[in-house]
Amino acid sequence: VLAIAGSAMVDPDGYCNAMGVADGDFETEIPVANSDKIVSVDMKTAQKLGDRTLANLENSYWYEVDDEYNLVNINGTQYRISSISYGSMFKYFKADESGIPAYVLVNADTQEAKLVYLEEPMKYSPSAMFAYDLSRHLRNNYPSYIFDKSFFEVDDDGTPWMITGVKEATVGVMGAKVVTSAVITNAITGEC
Repeated sequence: VLAIAGSAMVDPDGYCNAMGVADGDFETEIPVANSDKIVSVDMKTAQKLGDRTLANLENSYWYEVDDEYNLVNINGTQYRISSISYGSMFKYFKADESGIPAYVLVNADTQEAKLVYLEEPMKYSPSAMFAYDLSRHLRNNYPSYIFDKSFFEVDDDGTPWMITGVKEATVGVMGAKVVTSAVITNAITGEC
């Protein structure tokens, strides 16, 4: 009943107005891109370069490089960055105590790909199990939130973070969910 009450068929105006639309002036509000700052490494290229770096990791057969390479700015330089995941449940049990020791960093200008080793391994990940599973950890800390997808990022100091969007229904109880905030989780300590 709640799903039907919040559906687009019952409340089409609610869905139409879920995302606000405002008039603006394109030339004054949208900055012109500087051609010196345009990223030259697309996601497919970053995936190929990043996958090669995994061979340098000790016990590399326990891990896989995630396919999503987010574009981040670290100390003024643009990079494509990806976390490393456990290959499977059995590989997780082998690597459980050692955690995820590194992440992949691809320079968006020079195409240089490298593994960045962490002082302490990442414990909280979408591919981890039990208490270290990111979605379970978030659900335990925030039981009333509706979570969106998680993204991997690092700060200028190299600390790994998982950014997870929090959605709220704008139509009825369950309809037209919009991301309104985010939970930022330290991938090493689990602090949110």
